[in-house]
Amino acid sequence: MAAIRRRIYNPAHLTPDELKESFVAREDTLAELLRVIREQTPGRPWQHMMLIGPRGMGKTTLGLRFLYAIEADPDLRERWQPVAFHEESYGIGSLADFWIHALRHLTRATGESRWEQRAEALVANEADQERAAAYALAELADFSRESARRLILFVENFDSIVAQIHDERQIHSLRATLIERPEILLLGSANAYFESIGGYGEPLYEFFRVFKLEGIGKEEARRILELAASGEGRPEVSESLNMEQGRLETIRRLTGGNPRLLALACRLLIESPLGSAVEDLERLIDEQTPNFKARIEDLPGQARKVFHCLSEGWKPLLAKEVAAAANLSSSHASAQLKQLTEKGYAREVRFSGAKRTRYEVSDRFYNIYYLLRCSRAGRDRLERLVGFLHDLFGRGRHRAAGALYRTATDIDPEPILGQDDGGCLSEAEQCAQRAVSLGSTDYSVLHTLSDVLARRGNWTEALSRLEQALRVGRGQSREHERPRLVPSMIRAVAAGHAGRVKQMMEERRLVESMEPLWHAVRVELGEELESLPAEISDAVSVIREKIADSKKAPHP
Repeated sequence: MAAIRRRIYNPAHLTPDELKESFVAREDTLAELLRVIREQTPGRPWQHMMLIGPRGMGKTTLGLRFLYAIEADPDLRERWQPVAFHEESYGIGSLADFWIHALRHLTRATGESRWEQRAEALVANEADQERAAAYALAELADFSRESARRLILFVENFDSIVAQIHDERQIHSLRATLIERPEILLLGSANAYFESIGGYGEPLYEFFRVFKLEGIGKEEARRILELAASGEGRPEVSESLNMEQGRLETIRRLTGGNPRLLALACRLLIESPLGSAVEDLERLIDEQTPNFKARIEDLPGQARKVFHCLSEGWKPLLAKEVAAAANLSSSHASAQLKQLTEKGYAREVRFSGAKRTRYEVSDRFYNIYYLLRCSRAGRDRLERLVGFLHDLFGRGRHRAAGALYRTATDIDPEPILGQDDGGCLSEAEQCAQRAVSLGSTDYSVLHTLSDVLARRGNWTEALSRLEQALRVGRGQSREHERPRLVPSMIRAVAAGHAGRVKQMMEERRLVESMEPLWHAVRVELGEELESLPAEISDAVSVIREKIADSKKAPHP
């Protein structure tokens, strides 16, 4: 996957055709961006736009794909000239710099060197910044008039540029220009909401149409894997991993659906198709360690300490809890949390009915990194969660007791279990009962019989057999057989036996190894949950959805 790997961090280095081929996510957002620009009415203020999402969420790829879509559309190409700024615009320190850079990038977009030459002439001959900004704008207007096309500027890390200009008067001037100049439309990107657009009374407050980029979904992650496997000339790897769906879905959820991290993870899956989700996570963390360390080292000392406490806590914390952990006053901790939130390192969490705001690390994968590298207790809990998620989202079908079934009846009941047909289930029960008579201390046999009885509606005996399986299975039920145990317990909860399931989990010491299920059962029993890490809360929500679906399903 070398060709893709080189461009994971630099999609601008891809050719338009390469980028279009690799664009397998955000298609709905792309369509909405194009709809907005098609509806722009001449003679009226433009609807300027802003892409907001953490690093790796695909802002650059989406923005460039948008520009290429404009160039590929005859109608849009006739009306618009796309101009992309470099991702790192460190040289912009004033509004004049901004417009002069736009001239330079116009040369790159059109191939006409005269705009670069005019930019250089302004730098060399005009010391007054206000006049330089006005002259640069006039040059951009000349291009628009001559070509009969309007400019659409894709400006990455727009929040950083605003911070570099650091002059509210100039930002107000930028706003006025964008309102008054029909020649220019701005599409910006930022890692998080920043003060100039998010603060009431700020120069750019509610000025942009914001597109917030969330993590991508299961099908989009699947397409990333297929693209990576095809790029490596190994499409069969994608098919083999389809038999082990839990690995990719576990990584997708723990990375927050971050496309960049998923692209890296897919390469790891292709290299080790027989690995595990925990191994995938470890290797992905190794690759990201330099990036994580550099980001944290950029923080001032006190902010770094507060961020450390948030990471160590894993779950959302109150400001007073952070203050106690960091040995700071509440006011100092609150001030640091506010700054971390504004910079995109932390985010606010508000629970329904709660009066006070909590905080957690906004980049959840950094939290994963921290737990694996710096917290023994956190690592143990995380590894248990990874194992559970792998089971929850995997196929979870085991055939270890097949020999016993065949010895008993020449029939393996497991393929029958998915049919829920009365006659088939009756045959499966007879098969499983005979197998139990030959191997009554085998966990898998007892569990299969419990499944058959449950599907036939005989929950009293089904739960008794499941308890028997847990007693004889001991440790194996937590490792090799847990993939089947999770859906069995979910069905039992849906059938109204949440109290019995909770008791079994307590007695067989399954609470820690199946923590999300434990909390989901508690919710079903009407208990109020404490603050939980986002990754565990997400798994609880998934399980509750499965319980609800099971309740709706027809029963024999």
